[in-house]
This record gives sequence, C-alpha cells and structure tokens, in this order.
Amino acid sequence: MPILWIVLAVIAALVLVLYGGGSLIARDHRATCTIVLAAPPEQVFAAISDWRSFPSWRRDVRTVEERPGGGWIETGPFGRISLIVERSEPPSEHVTRIDDDTLPFGGTWTHRLERTPEGGTRLATTEDGFVKPPPFRLMARLFFGYHASQRGFQRALAAKLGERADPVDS
Repeated sequence: MPILWIVLAVIAALVLVLYGGGSLIARDHRATCTIVLAAPPEQVFAAISDWRSFPSWRRDVRTVEERPGGGWIETGPFGRISLIVERSEPPSEHVTRIDDDTLPFGGTWTHRLERTPEGGTRLATTEDGFVKPPPFRLMARLFFGYHASQRGFQRALAAKLGERADPVDS
C-alpha cells in the first residue's frame, strides 16, 4: 500500500509542477526566424503564399483543403488546423492566422521579405502566438521552443527553391 501512496504523490507533484510552472510562463509569445535565400522576393513570395502546394514541399503538411468562405485547412502532426490570410502585400509581406478558437494554441505568422543587395531575399518569419493550457506552455518553453516550426518551414522553403540555408533565431 505505501507504494501506491508514493505513486499517487509523484503523479500529484508532476501535475502541480506542470500547471504551476506553466502558469508562471506568459500565455503570449513572439519569436522570429530569419533566413537569407538566393531566390528573388517575387519567387519566395509565390512559394509562401501558394498554400495549395504546401504538401508537395512541407513534410509537416499531409493535406490541405479549401475552406468555404476563404482560407484552408492543413492536416499535419497537430491534426487539422484552419488558417486564413490576414494581409498580403506582394512581394514584401504575407500574414496568416490560425482561424480556430477551439485549439489550445493560435496566433499569426508574419513573413517579411526584403531584397538583398545581391538580388536574393531576406525572409523574416515572426510568430505572434499564444498557448492556452499552462502545461503546454511549460512543454513549449522547455522542450520544443518557440522557433521550431518556423525553422522547419524556412528550411523546407529553402529546399523547395533548390537551396540550402540555415535560419537564425532572433
């Protein structure tokens, strides 16, 4: 019987740490990754704004489907996520937003594109996001980080463009 009490105490302590620790972390966050590509801004913009082609070059997107009334639904490791374009100013800025209040997370990605002196593109992707449940906040901060999705997106974009470049967190 004492082993049962020890197991229950460990589980209770773990729950307390997850909720307590997560409650100390802000719900909202901002994270930016920047990558420099040889492709011109027009080509980079065309790639990041063509959500229908995402499954062909993003490993984290299995399928996309158009939503009635605008936007699309991506199916990937986090399930089905509804997205919408908030603002698009070719070829310098493209903003998308998660359009589903039932998810435990959400926010926007703002892609800012600048032409480099060599004619390539400096792409800065900023996530203004939030994580609702405190345990998820703690796990995001300690294990996943806020830049992982952006790094993956930018690396996949570079590969799609036939390039190899590493994003830089800021």
